[in-house]
Amino acid sequence: MKQCKKIIGLLLFLGIAGVMLFSSKSNAQISKTKQHAMYRGLIKKYDSHMRKLYVKQDTDSVYAMYTYYAFVDIDKNGIDECIMRFVGDNKCNTADIYSFGETTCIYSIVKGKLKPVIKMPKFYPYMCHTEYCTIYKKSNYIDRGFSHGYEDRMFYAYKNGKLAKLATSFIAPKYSNETYYQINHNTVTRSYYKKKLKAKIGNGKGYPMKRFKSSKTLKYIPCGREIIKNVKLAVGKSYKLKVKHTKVKVKWSSKNKKIATVTSKGVVKAKKTGSTIIVAKVKNKKLKCKVTVRKVKIVSYRNGSYVPGSYIEYMADKSVEYSPADNEFRVFFSLQLKDGKTRVATDGKIMININNDKKQSVYDDTIEFGKKDFGEWTWRYSGTKYSCCIRIPVSKIQKGLSKKGTLDFKVYINNGVVGALNGGKHTLNNLPEVFDDNFDRIVSYVKERGEFSAFGDYCTHGYVSVSMKENTIEFFENHDRKGNSVKITKGKKTALATVGTHTAEFDISTYKGDASDNLNWSGDVSATDKIMYNTLIANVLKNISNDASLNAFGSSLQGIGFVEYMFKKW
Repeated sequence: MKQCKKIIGLLLFLGIAGVMLFSSKSNAQISKTKQHAMYRGLIKKYDSHMRKLYVKQDTDSVYAMYTYYAFVDIDKNGIDECIMRFVGDNKCNTADIYSFGETTCIYSIVKGKLKPVIKMPKFYPYMCHTEYCTIYKKSNYIDRGFSHGYEDRMFYAYKNGKLAKLATSFIAPKYSNETYYQINHNTVTRSYYKKKLKAKIGNGKGYPMKRFKSSKTLKYIPCGREIIKNVKLAVGKSYKLKVKHTKVKVKWSSKNKKIATVTSKGVVKAKKTGSTIIVAKVKNKKLKCKVTVRKVKIVSYRNGSYVPGSYIEYMADKSVEYSPADNEFRVFFSLQLKDGKTRVATDGKIMININNDKKQSVYDDTIEFGKKDFGEWTWRYSGTKYSCCIRIPVSKIQKGLSKKGTLDFKVYINNGVVGALNGGKHTLNNLPEVFDDNFDRIVSYVKERGEFSAFGDYCTHGYVSVSMKENTIEFFENHDRKGNSVKITKGKKTALATVGTHTAEFDISTYKGDASDNLNWSGDVSATDKIMYNTLIANVLKNISNDASLNAFGSSLQGIGFVEYMFKKW
């Protein structure tokens, strides 16, 4: 019984071996020329298949695409496999990862028939970077890495038209600052990794591929998704149609020119209500678009209505006002429809710039406005409502050298008129000054360094006296608030000089502080007296005299910070 089983087993083994030998021999008996001839129709079919997939992708970019092929005996069994790729390059190699490797298709011949090893793609894998495929000369493995580059490899053993179900994975670091190497998810050393990788790919070189001769630059247009199918327009409106994926000249025509016309560049113009078909002819292909023309919807807006930016035609009621109560500037403007009367609201932004008359930029900002900013009215345009109001607190304006200046603004409408609506320039008289800060600083110096006397609201510095009352400071040449004096008032750029019964108002910012200052004195003052008065005031304000009365005990106006204030570089 045991001998019978052995005999039966031996016969089965010999039978299977005979079948395999006959199958291999029958494949090997097919000459290389006949093998390649069997693949010719397949290459043409692959080329047509890939082109159809390519034009369906969602991209406006059209490359010059070609089919490349190579006949290679991967597993060295005497049967050449046919490797195909759809490539946008002028050359291609089976070991090149970056030459559209994801389009690779491989066929073999098994038992005299074509058999797919890697099937043709069912969609065009544009920039999907998956399942790259590389074949090396000295390897019977097919690398189907899942990433764009060498760092991730999946080696499948190949033999007699079949790929192994399991792959050997090789993962190397992608960046120079990484050090891990893995084989089948097991960490290994770099040297061991390179040794095993070399066993898989040999010298890393692949087979050069030939271009399929009948493959040309993609220029034809199949019917389907290349033109928009429906367009709805109001009477008088236009729309530009475009045929995708073609560089060939398109011929445009309208089946009813009374409803809509089309130019040679595909611009459709709606004429009257109804529907028609616009035809785009590309060689022998006709693409159609249905155009429906409807009546223009007339919308009636009232003052204060909120409208799209495209409805705005004019800007009016431009005004800038100062509010003492809130200490802020208010920029007003109204937006009007085409009738020049109806004032409406919309969205946009306003660019505001403020310069003082010393050519200093003290405010520059862009502010967005919307429906909530409208509905105001101004004093200048009394009774005019529905204006937009933009508030600028004085605290947000930089302090400068002058209270006077100009504000100009420009208005930009969202989705409206191109460019800016000019708001013009407006005069301002209440800008914050650096002067006020210095005034307060002088007051603190006087309080800190002065010795308050029994006389009340003034203090003395040696033989110089200073009197303070709320927003004024007055300097006297004598210790008892007598003699020549100069009065400075907070918020004013001018000071008042007094010599006897004569007075002169002068600009602090331009005062030099010596006898050359030619002040405009009141009353009938001779030229000689003017020079004397100017010198006396100079002695009060700046200790240029050697008179000990102005520098007693080392205290002077300089000592209380006045000179720093007066002659600060602007």
